[in-house]
Amino acid sequence: MFKILVFSPLGGIRLILYSVLAVFVIPMSIVNLMLVFKLLGFPAYYGTFVALTITGLSLLGSVVHVAVYETKYRAIMPSYVTIDFMGFQFRLPSFMWQIQRSIVSVNVGGAIIPTIMSIILMYVMWNISHRVLAGVIISLLLTTLIVNRAAKVVPGIGITTPAFLPPLVSATATTLIIYVMSPTFLNASPAAAYIVGVLSSLIGADIMHLREVMELSPAIIDIGGMGTFDGIYLSGVLAIFYAMALTLILG
Repeated sequence: MFKILVFSPLGGIRLILYSVLAVFVIPMSIVNLMLVFKLLGFPAYYGTFVALTITGLSLLGSVVHVAVYETKYRAIMPSYVTIDFMGFQFRLPSFMWQIQRSIVSVNVGGAIIPTIMSIILMYVMWNISHRVLAGVIISLLLTTLIVNRAAKVVPGIGITTPAFLPPLVSATATTLIIYVMSPTFLNASPAAAYIVGVLSSLIGADIMHLREVMELSPAIIDIGGMGTFDGIYLSGVLAIFYAMALTLILG
């Protein structure tokens, strides 16, 4: 099944808090993406265009969710039965079988666009150096394993991961591996760290724990559901920042 759902996961006080956070996240996203393309040797206007486009589409796509899978199951739900007795009505607790469903969806801004961006950057890496791409893949495998072990499924909340773990691990692993395997292309580390930050969070935290979340039978399981504030998106953006700092130290 493929359905387009449009809704915002934010409301009330959370909307206000995330609006304040956006003042910092959006400029950081634009600047970091611009620097990525500059370090890869692209003209400034090209990097600016891509950074503004990706950030803008991610913001707009934050309220768009693509439903990719739906499962139905029978569940016992609490109910009430009204009984008349000698002119009085009594409500007694009862239970009944109901058909429930869980929908798995993917957020456009928080998961799909960062993934597309990662694939594009992997193609760029392939053209720059096969050794750099090999370093990215090695780092991705390592970081995905670490993120998977750190991620936990919490009933009523979803998948939780220490906020700074994926970007820190991806930036450190990617930069060091590229430094060892292909030091000539160390400037590609921030772009490589973005790839690893995004995909390790997507695969290690969300996809590899998807079955555990489905066992909790929530109404909707939304991968990247917080849009530009989701761990997938932020892991990529923060990984760029950390990788640039490490590149300056090693360079």
